[in-house]
Amino acid sequence: MKKIISSIFNSTTALILGILVLISGANPGQYGNLATGFLIIIGTLAYRSAKKRIASGSKNNTKFVFEIIAMIVIVLTIILQNNLAQVLVEDPFPNLIIPAILIGSYINIIRKK
Repeated sequence: MKKIISSIFNSTTALILGILVLISGANPGQYGNLATGFLIIIGTLAYRSAKKRIASGSKNNTKFVFEIIAMIVIVLTIILQNNLAQVLVEDPFPNLIIPAILIGSYINIIRKK
């Protein structure tokens, strides 16, 4: 029971963090925060969807398709930036580390089946 509560707390914390980062990026010229908040939110929602889908044992293909689309959006948001190498060197946290954590968490929960 404690593990389930801890797990729910962690994904809820990540979702709230994503919303706060998204709100902070609403200022003009703060595209990085806006995109990072968006990535955190969709990554967290995909993670929670996968966790619920696996826990319930359902074979819901709609949820799985949503999760895969969310992961593709995360990858494309990073890859399709102008001057990707420069962006990764100048600001690696929102452009490399956060997406890697989101994708890694999703893959980890899928592998636990």
